[in-house]
Amino acid sequence: MNTKTATSAEAKAKSKKTMLNELASAMITDLSALSGLSAKSATEQESKMIDILEEASEVISGGRQDEYGSPEDSFKKIASLWSTHLEQNITEQDVALMMVLLKVARVPDGKKASRDTMVDIAGYAAIGSTLQWT
Repeated sequence: MNTKTATSAEAKAKSKKTMLNELASAMITDLSALSGLSAKSATEQESKMIDILEEASEVISGGRQDEYGSPEDSFKKIASLWSTHLEQNITEQDVALMMVLLKVARVPDGKKASRDTMVDIAGYAAIGSTLQWT
């Protein structure tokens, strides 16, 4: 990778991180207002949310792309395979939503979802939000 490409990739990753931070801040502000949380609690919750979103961003845009290719290409391939198997049209966004449902289904009844599960759900949701509805 040349220096210009590396710089562009770094800028793109930083932009994604900034967007995730802004999204998390907006979400926690809304949640705090709705639930009447104290400023201290909101700050702690905001920090946890940002950590999850940042980790999801790193997973989506990190080394896994080198190993598996882009999430968009993977989801397109999965959609095609599932469509063939099920004999009905499955879109890339359907794949993202079903992957979220898979993660939810794996949480044992009466238990909290693990951090890893929450990171994966955030990642699938982020990927799904970038895919065109078809």
